Amino acid sequence: MIDYHIHSKLCRHGEGDLEEYVKSAIKKGLIEIGFCEHFPQEFLIEDLPKKYHNLIPIEDYAMPFDEFPNYVEEVLRLQADYKDKMIIKLGTEFDFLKNKIDFISKEIRKYPFDYVYGSIHQIYFNGKPFAFDDSRFLNFYDEYDIDLLYEIYIKALEQLISSKLFDVVSHLDLMKKYGFRPKDTSKYKSLINQILTLIQKNDLIIELNTAGSRKKVGEFYPEDFILLGAYEKGIDITLGSDAHKPNEVGYKFDEAINKLKNIGFEYIIKFTRRKKQEYYI
Repeated sequence: MIDYHIHSKLCRHGEGDLEEYVKSAIKKGLIEIGFCEHFPQEFLIEDLPKKYHNLIPIEDYAMPFDEFPNYVEEVLRLQADYKDKMIIKLGTEFDFLKNKIDFISKEIRKYPFDYVYGSIHQIYFNGKPFAFDDSRFLNFYDEYDIDLLYEIYIKALEQLISSKLFDVVSHLDLMKKYGFRPKDTSKYKSLINQILTLIQKNDLIIELNTAGSRKKVGEFYPEDFILLGAYEKGIDITLGSDAHKPNEVGYKFDEAINKLKNIGFEYIIKFTRRKKQEYYI
């Protein structure tokens, strides 16, 4: 099995070095993993008024910009050192910001990535950011209408997908992390259907991310109706634990694979130099 969504202590909110995750994956019988460290996030606050910088505490979210080449070098070293035991892929998880498309594109081209994840972890109200998956900012959920939050989040996803910069849309319904659900479920499902259509049109894939079952929401990202919609639209899928500790590699993958098979998926996607390959399950 493969696990393409793995972090480490490099992201500043994880534990363990990269090699510990490799050893954990080998011990658990995985045949392929991909490191997907958060790309440095200085660019997220570059044009943000200083009074809002504390609302995106980038020092807690990702390594500094000047450390990223070291991350790439270490992954490439591990690829060589473990080539007879484990396939290791180089990835990154980029936070998307519409006015930074050129910067993101330029940085992606710098490195020999096997795949690039696109994510939304912040949304904006008249320029004021809300890092909605950070427990320190949960009070924002009380300040805004939950349906409006989801609409803004989905609009950001639309922009991410339409940018054509990424290979994978990560944790598609991340906003449910702390159990906050849309009230207007009918409208939400309609918006999700539009998102899936856009993903299909732009030939992106989604991930089944098992980390949600470790969070308050207690279920995978995305939820079942989204997985079913993806399957019906012919959207491919990959698998990730979103591990931030070595023992989380491959977390609940047996359950995840059973879920995918029950929906009808016959394979998941792996990547080499951003080219898709099928891995039958």
